[in-house]
Amino acid sequence: MKRLNDYSNEELLALDNDKTKLLIAIEAMVAGIEDPGERPVAPEAPAIEKTVPMYQVGNLLFDTQKEAAKAAELCAFKSNYDYACGYDYNYVERDELEIKKVMFYSKDDVMKMAVELKRYREAKNKYENDLRAYNKRFEALDGIRKKLFDSIDEARELRDRQQTLKAAYKRYLELADGDAEVAGKFFQNTYGIPAPEADEG
Repeated sequence: MKRLNDYSNEELLALDNDKTKLLIAIEAMVAGIEDPGERPVAPEAPAIEKTVPMYQVGNLLFDTQKEAAKAAELCAFKSNYDYACGYDYNYVERDELEIKKVMFYSKDDVMKMAVELKRYREAKNKYENDLRAYNKRFEALDGIRKKLFDSIDEARELRDRQQTLKAAYKRYLELADGDAEVAGKFFQNTYGIPAPEADEG
């Protein structure tokens, strides 16, 4: 069983999707994290339409816009205060209440589909509970995923840095007419480390 710490940078960069999933599964097993499994699928809601229009004023509902407008006039005042004067000095001012059209299901339609709606509610509750449990297990893997992907990012950064240094040293060799000693000195002065070839030898 090969753990994350056993992988070289080259092996990390060569990981494909399947091997990445396998490595995450191994690290999760070692950490005692349960496999989240497949994401739960939401149940399909019954086909039922809202066919009853109502007009809302505050928390009140009316079956006609005319009645709603009357209620808005009757309830057209509110208590307020000026912040600078303080909370103790409340006054009354006109309140322009908004009339909202809101659609509802008809009672007959709901009762006709009562059995189906009950089954859907039970299925939806189960789905929501299963989804919470799935998300909890899935989120528990975040630390492992982050550690793995951070390691891959570090390996990629190191590879890119090495390629940049090799290209820079190659350029220094060209400028120094192939004199490795001269190129190495300037490389050391610029980057603070030995030239790649010197480091390898």
